[in-house]
Amino acid sequence: MKLASLAALFALAFFTRQTSAATDAERDALMAIYSATNGTLWTNNANWGEGDPCSGRWFGVGCSSSNRVVKLFLARNGLRRELPDIFHSLPALAVLDLDHNSLSSTIPPSLGAVPSLISLDLSWNALSGGIPPQLGRSHALADIKLVQNKLTGQPFRALGELSSLRTIWLNDNNFSGTLDPLSFENFTSLTYMDLSSNNFTGPVPRSVASMKFLEKLYLHDNRFSGEIPPDVGSLKRLKELFLHNNALNESLPEELGNAISLKYCYLYDNDIQGEIPEALGRLKFIERLWMSNNRLSGLLPPFLQSPFWAADMRRRKKAFSPAVFMIPSLASSASPYSNNLRRNNLFECPLPAWCSSAGSGACVPCVA
Repeated sequence: MKLASLAALFALAFFTRQTSAATDAERDALMAIYSATNGTLWTNNANWGEGDPCSGRWFGVGCSSSNRVVKLFLARNGLRRELPDIFHSLPALAVLDLDHNSLSSTIPPSLGAVPSLISLDLSWNALSGGIPPQLGRSHALADIKLVQNKLTGQPFRALGELSSLRTIWLNDNNFSGTLDPLSFENFTSLTYMDLSSNNFTGPVPRSVASMKFLEKLYLHDNRFSGEIPPDVGSLKRLKELFLHNNALNESLPEELGNAISLKYCYLYDNDIQGEIPEALGRLKFIERLWMSNNRLSGLLPPFLQSPFWAADMRRRKKAFSPAVFMIPSLASSASPYSNNLRRNNLFECPLPAWCSSAGSGACVPCVA
């Protein structure tokens, strides 16, 4: 009995030392972040450096019931300079949010050594370089936001095998290159992807069809070329598709009409050719389909000729113009989309009343 008690005490002492050592390592890592990012001048640095990060309630630090650091939330807090590469010392960290600061240099590779990392937000900083390949080991990562930095390279070389991802926010950076179709095949849990305002080139991968749960896809303001993948039509949950301001130069796929949940579809400022498919009339929830500044031609499809269909669009949008489906704003003559079908498109006569010179004038002139 006495031996058993001694053994229990030894085990408890050993466990306590191990827990204390881990906490010390986490504290040292947090203090390294504090020192490297000018912590004395943070907007809020309450309790930092005083006692234990968990029991001492350091500002922005969240801990588990076992006193492990699981969250670091220091958004909009005046962090400057570069992050130290010490995140391997925070193995229980699940959420890291440092958005809207002034962090520079590169993304620390040691973030890939945090097996519990679920959410990473480093948006609105001045980070440069590429996404470190080590981040591809973060197989629990569900949400990544790197918006508005100066990041370069091909992001999916690091992220392409993370099938756990649900949201990807990489917009407003300097990423470039073509999109790897194999990467898209792995994103089977993805609901949100924003790659807009970068320098991506080449085709939009047809493997986009693998993202069955996708609701919002933003690829605008890049240099994508070729077709709009017909496979987009298989995305039954897709509500927003933004492809404007690219170099897409083939005809509209009829399969787009199968994306039955589509509400906003922006295709303007491309080089899309040919006729508007009649199949788009199946988009019963559509509110905006903007297609100006392309090379569309031919007869408008019957669903656009129908005054009943146009009136239904008017009721759905609660606007005054029956042309609201095609025209974002007729109320303001200064709107760049006020003649949404007209710019660089040339349709055959006769035109429906709602977009002829007798109506809004949105489609004139036309060719006989």
